[in-house]
Amino acid sequence: MSKLTLPNDAVAAIPVVFTDQVGRPIAAPGVITASSSNDATGTVSVGADGSSIDLTPVANGDFTVTVSVGSLSASLDVSVADPVAASISIDVAHAVFSAKPAQAPTVAGS
Repeated sequence: MSKLTLPNDAVAAIPVVFTDQVGRPIAAPGVITASSSNDATGTVSVGADGSSIDLTPVANGDFTVTVSVGSLSASLDVSVADPVAASISIDVAHAVFSAKPAQAPTVAGS
């Protein structure tokens, strides 16, 4: 089963992909349904396109999403948590330049 960490200040749209016996993508063989094991932690709905799911965090914790079409189903474990820094970079594209401050003159021999 797959696992996803969902920041509690974001929503996620996740495609639902169907494949045939040899792994080629195919159209959904019916109407997708989706459910959450704990609506107090996170909710799930089928996306407007009918081929994705939308996850919405409610509170920090864990829940399981189950997606089904006919006899096929798949599950995804989701952890809702506070956002954490995942990377750092220096953004030179937005650097601000200004004139260098003048320095007091130095006196030779002092």
